[in-house]
Amino acid sequence: MPKKYTVHGLENVWYVRHESGRRASEIFDTRREAQDDCDRLEKEAHEQTHKPRKCMCCGMRFVSEGIHNRLCVDCRRRPSMGSFELHAN
Repeated sequence: MPKKYTVHGLENVWYVRHESGRRASEIFDTRREAQDDCDRLEKEAHEQTHKPRKCMCCGMRFVSEGIHNRLCVDCRRRPSMGSFELHAN
């Protein structure tokens, strides 16, 4: 999985940049401080997208990879039989 945040240095200071190019942190005196903040931001971003959700097909709870991922592994592997019944939440 590609990283959303990276550490960048400018002369004697360090900061974290988001994949969009915007600065995502304060300025740090050491690369280690910037890396720690980068790791924290990556973890938060991962936790926001990878969370338990109910499968829209069978209703089982699974760890979703993001808003686009609404079917559990078993339901995604089932051969398509045209339309299927969505599980009511």
